[in-house]
Amino acid sequence: MQASTDKYPLACYLNRSSAIAENYRTLKMNIQFSTDGGSAKSIAITSPNEGDGKTTTAVNLAIVYAHEAKRVLLVDTVCRHPKLHLLLGCSNQAGLVEVLSGSIPVEDAIQETQIEHLSLLPTGALSHNLSEKFSPPRFASLLESCRERYDIILIDAPPMLQVSDAQWIAAVCDGIVLVVRSDKTKRQQIQRALETIGRVQGRTLGVVLNNYKYK
Repeated sequence: MQASTDKYPLACYLNRSSAIAENYRTLKMNIQFSTDGGSAKSIAITSPNEGDGKTTTAVNLAIVYAHEAKRVLLVDTVCRHPKLHLLLGCSNQAGLVEVLSGSIPVEDAIQETQIEHLSLLPTGALSHNLSEKFSPPRFASLLESCRERYDIILIDAPPMLQVSDAQWIAAVCDGIVLVVRSDKTKRQQIQRALETIGRVQGRTLGVVLNNYKYK
């Protein structure tokens, strides 16, 4: 799979007919082929390291699904440096952390975005790690409760080699897409990330090569 640079974080929303948007539509199609026609309903987007472009990939992939009138839920699990609420113009006062703690129901934390059919569950209260407070089964139960209401659930997960949360998130999702950056990510880092996903019995759907220079 191949996607474009993260210079334009909402490229698919700003110009649906651009070459960048077409790359993300191709990514969506490849994911469907990798999952027997789309059997994977919860997909985590991660990367070996921070700055590889996974958040840009997650939000643009979500926009592509939404443009096809799919009910999309985008979940931000990057508690240290959450970005999705900023990109989509939403509040981060309450979100995933409050839902997992039982403070509020998930319906009260999910926000509609400016993009039709696309909803966001932000992180909520900032925390270093979700795993410090919550167990993987609780997150898995949350995903299960959302499966009936949404056609696809995309999770912006932390970097696989830097934050332990990424491992158990990968373990409870139906599939994982690994984003690597052509001018930054080392081959050994990609291998380590794939091995880590394998250790938790995660299902790697494919690898996105980001920031690739055609010339």
